Amino acid sequence: MMKRVFWFSAGAVSGFGGAVYGYVRLRRSAGRPAAEQVANAVADTARSGVDGARRFVDDARVQIRQVESEMRQDPVGGAGQPSPQPIGDSAAGRTGGSRRTRPK
Repeated sequence: MMKRVFWFSAGAVSGFGGAVYGYVRLRRSAGRPAAEQVANAVADTARSGVDGARRFVDDARVQIRQVESEMRQDPVGGAGQPSPQPIGDSAAGRTGGSRRTRPK
């Protein structure tokens, strides 16, 4: 008779322990984000970044067009006139002075 009580108790304890273990595992996994949720969050973040970059480029293009049109309409202040020294004049830029050579 004691054998039956022992095995019945062992079965009940293992069954209860298994149920508790399964419940705890289920609760832990429910708190974690699923792979699909993570993928969706990453995709949403990437989309918002791309949209922000597009808006930035569009705004920059509008600003550039406005500045160019203002420069074409009002060339006051030397904006429409050539500079006194051409850009890319490397000889004067290297020596820091004029292009004159020393007399021999």
